[in-house]
Amino acid sequence: MENLPFDELYIITSWSSPAGMEHELIIKRTRAGLDIARQLGRKGGRKPKMTEGKTESAKKLLASSVLPRT
Repeated sequence: MENLPFDELYIITSWSSPAGMEHELIIKRTRAGLDIARQLGRKGGRKPKMTEGKTESAKKLLASSVLPRT
């Protein structure tokens, strides 16, 4: 940035401030939305692919050191 002409440096500087403010606004809104969702009993993330029974079977296999069939 030390070799930039004054005009280009001014443009970069003047655009970076609103961009930073917008970034902070997006973060605040996202966190507020997640907090409201938590209060409503919702949580994010994927639904588990394995059922409780499959999970227990996998834990038993790991504990007994038996390799699963492929």
